[in-house]
Amino acid sequence: MGGGLIGREHAALIAATPGAELVAISDPAPAAELVTSEFGARHYLDYRTMLDEMRPDGSAKCSSCSSGNRLC
Repeated sequence: MGGGLIGREHAALIAATPGAELVAISDPAPAAELVTSEFGARHYLDYRTMLDEMRPDGSAKCSSCSSGNRLC
């Protein structure tokens, strides 16, 4: 969750990890679409919708608490 600078770094690490698959990124910022395109993941505007639809085995919160999001 989060497609900014921190999210892009985590996405690269997940994509490079054998046995791991990056399937989606949730971030309301339009720039997050670039990250999802780069890694072949689906883009969601809302993390709750992403989690409900994708049902991932795990997730990573990759945004700062100062960004004002409600995940913190």
